[in-house]
Amino acid sequence: MSIIDNVKEILSIVQKLDDIELYRKIVELEGEIIELTREKREVEEKLAQIQRSQEIIEKLKFDSPFYTTDEGPELYCARCVEADRRAIHLVNTGDHKLRRRIWECPHCKTRYVDTRPGRSA
Repeated sequence: MSIIDNVKEILSIVQKLDDIELYRKIVELEGEIIELTREKREVEEKLAQIQRSQEIIEKLKFDSPFYTTDEGPELYCARCVEADRRAIHLVNTGDHKLRRRIWECPHCKTRYVDTRPGRSA
């Protein structure tokens, strides 16, 4: 039985006792429990997201001016990895400067010119 089920059971017993003040307090308690449950779920989701990001970051290597992995062609924002510990994929803007690809981070809006050898537009 969950805590919310327990509160509902207590609520039905109190309702039979016809104590309006106690009934009101238990209804408030039920609302607080529901809110705490929602907040707990949000924290768990954020923690899972941080853990996934950390797993990716552990596999990254710096290939100036951004981070890459040996597992695929994805590029990651150096600013987000180093400052925020977030693994954010870069997006090719389609913009070309001096025949080099320009990548942009959708999170922090940092732009990178791909200066790696053999990576011209």
